[in-house]
Amino acid sequence: MTSPSSQNTNNVNLINLIVSDGLTRSSLCSFAVPLPKERVICLSQLSLLENDKAISCNAKITSRWQDDSIKWVTFDFFCNVDNAEYSLQLSDVKRLKNKAQSEISCQTDQDNIEIVIDELCFKLLLDTARFTLHQKNRKNETIEGYLQLFDQSQVAQSFDITSHKLESFIDLFDGSVQKVELILELCGVTAQTSHIKNTLYFTFYNQQNTVSIEHTLHNSKAATHTNGHWDLGDKGSILFDSANICLEFNSIKVLQLQSQVKGQWHETIQNQFTLFQASSGGKNWLSPVHVNSSGQIPFSKKGALLDFHNQVEIEILRATPTVYINDIVLFTFEKFWQNFPKALVQKGNSFICSLFPTIENSPHELQGGESKTHKMWLSLGKSKTNLDWVHKRIYLIPPATWTQQVLLNTPYVLNQGKGLFDDLFEIGISGKESFFNKREKLDEFGWRNFGDIYADHETAGYNSRDTFVSHYNNQYDPILGFLRQYLSTQDKRWFELADDLARHVKNIDIYQTTEDKAEYNGGLFWHTDHYLQAYTSSHRSYSKHQTANAYQDHAGGGGPGGQHCYTSGMALHYFIAGEETSKQAVLTLTNWITHVYEGSGTCLELLLALKNRNLLGIKNHFTGQYPLDRGTANYIIALLDSFELTNEHHYLLKAEHVIINTVHPNEDIKQRKLTDVETTWFYTVFLQAVVRYLSVKETRNEMDDNFYYCRDCLINFADWMADNEYMYLDKPDILEYPNDTWTAQDLRKANVLAAAYYYAPDKKQDYLTKAIYFENEVAHRLNSSLTKTYTRILVLVLQNCGMVDFYKNRKQVIFEQACRQDWPRPNYESRNLVISIIKSFSQRLLKLSIKNEINWLKKRLK
Repeated sequence: MTSPSSQNTNNVNLINLIVSDGLTRSSLCSFAVPLPKERVICLSQLSLLENDKAISCNAKITSRWQDDSIKWVTFDFFCNVDNAEYSLQLSDVKRLKNKAQSEISCQTDQDNIEIVIDELCFKLLLDTARFTLHQKNRKNETIEGYLQLFDQSQVAQSFDITSHKLESFIDLFDGSVQKVELILELCGVTAQTSHIKNTLYFTFYNQQNTVSIEHTLHNSKAATHTNGHWDLGDKGSILFDSANICLEFNSIKVLQLQSQVKGQWHETIQNQFTLFQASSGGKNWLSPVHVNSSGQIPFSKKGALLDFHNQVEIEILRATPTVYINDIVLFTFEKFWQNFPKALVQKGNSFICSLFPTIENSPHELQGGESKTHKMWLSLGKSKTNLDWVHKRIYLIPPATWTQQVLLNTPYVLNQGKGLFDDLFEIGISGKESFFNKREKLDEFGWRNFGDIYADHETAGYNSRDTFVSHYNNQYDPILGFLRQYLSTQDKRWFELADDLARHVKNIDIYQTTEDKAEYNGGLFWHTDHYLQAYTSSHRSYSKHQTANAYQDHAGGGGPGGQHCYTSGMALHYFIAGEETSKQAVLTLTNWITHVYEGSGTCLELLLALKNRNLLGIKNHFTGQYPLDRGTANYIIALLDSFELTNEHHYLLKAEHVIINTVHPNEDIKQRKLTDVETTWFYTVFLQAVVRYLSVKETRNEMDDNFYYCRDCLINFADWMADNEYMYLDKPDILEYPNDTWTAQDLRKANVLAAAYYYAPDKKQDYLTKAIYFENEVAHRLNSSLTKTYTRILVLVLQNCGMVDFYKNRKQVIFEQACRQDWPRPNYESRNLVISIIKSFSQRLLKLSIKNEINWLKKRLK
């Protein structure tokens, strides 16, 4: 492997990629690589080698360094041979202008979009949103496709295309177009259906004549959430009978169905069959996690049933179907049984993929701001195995040492030696307490549940034999923890967990509406309430069926809040998977949490802020000071993630502003009353955000006054920590629930002190010594703990481990400026309250909108 710092020469191998198991001919393979700063300016400099021979490969830039060189890039390609070895090559030789292979052709006019790949022709009719597919020179065998949605009364709904977008991807081999994406946005045409949004996402691959079809159904309405409760049955929900993607053939002569990968092929009888996946088919398929708005489980069949026109019935627990039609057209579906209910139906010459099938007397409910995405694949060819790879997706990965060298300031990769927490990592990925097995315990399957994590730590003290339902909703960013493990170990199971969770969060946990309160729109729902069953709140925190005053400071209602906002895992998922929806999720969450702290600009809102200006956890809009808590930390991290995704400088400036208006380098830490652990423990989360800011600034070589101001704030707190901090459970009497979650949180202290050691001008050894103490003590206590398998504990370790080694072993940088004791007094202390109140109201009165004031009030009186 070539060092990232090597100079450019002709045909230099940048990196040899680690090949996943199961890489076979015709498999679609994906990978992502970070590239060194100043090294690669454009994609034409890169080539992918398969057994030392350049091959066709699509590429997408997902991030750039500040000098505009490429930072992250994702690739996908089809393997040409079995058991190949791959490497990424950097070359100064320009590609030949003459293309070496045929490319995808795209033509667009006001009526149609036509896309022609190797053997397949696609046409979209813009006025009807219908599409056709056929083989070249075989127009008489055209397939017509369209989207169906039936409302609760089984009346078909109509849609108009509101926007369409085509994007082409340049092939590294010769600069031709070998991949094209077409995105269609559709909206209901009546007042009753205008809130129903559909997105159809087609991806065309010239090689293997392959097309993916992804569909997202979205309810853009706001929920009413009466009394802060978010139960199923809310008036903002949309109820519907079914949603289908239909394919009409001129004639289905032969249809064969394989219900499981490498299983037996069945030929349909009298051109009719139904495969219906009613439930997960697992041991706990009747788990109360599946209750509807009435508290009832709306299905009675375990697993799936394959029915050939009522003549032959085959019971299947978990279907992973592939369909082969007329010995040429092959279909399969991602995560079919996991996202039940699902159905495949043939009726004569029609083939229907029912994403939400009809269930008698049980309409589907899509909550306000909720969506769901499904994906299917199509391929033309004579092989029935052409799409087997869909069910065992192949990912290559660069060696951890490469990622570590390239991203010097970002601890994505852990120490490769035998670590203190390896046994805990193993618990998370294998064995009876793994995250995969926790899915089975709760039966965390079905279209709304799949991908989320069982919050089993909330079952502590629960003695009933009934299943305790509690959802985790990405608390403490397990997506980030899973992906760090994936980059460190190359174990693709970690990526599977991260990918499933990221898709769930984007569809279910993020409140995708613009019609609610500004501080709710686009927000991330909390984990379901502590120590209480979720009941009919599903993944939305608070249910009207939950008891009141269940624990200290129990809210009993509310909505998305800044204390629960996690973006770094989603940003890393974008860098690795290249999914635009992951990037948009980060930007959406950043916009939301900005509204949480900065407000929406109304005068009525400012009046409320005046009343609440001294409450914990709320920004004081008159002094400008932000609360020292994890919500502010999340705000800073979200801004920094958005900055790294977009390189838009205003995000970095805002992050600086928030830090500078939260803490001061010369403040008296004793005034923060950090010994009141229950109400101040999250100051360490804030300091971790400060460390992330310092890392971003260091990467950019911006050692300006703002950098040193924030560095000195870190050192000021680190001095207090070195003298005063201890393991939380050493003083259990001051904690409401003294359990090992506190021990896992102690890792944050190790991280902050290790970073302080690195950034301190005098490299104070006391910081590192105490950091090592905390890390070792956490590892010792958790490895011997009976509760070490709990989700929250594992996630906290995954998120926070490895930082001591990262800073201890990092090449030392001399930060020339000593810690100052003469920083100017902070603005939030020097402002006159009366003058600030007058000034704040004057500024808002100049922009007064009666409509906005009324809307603000209405959304809080409902």
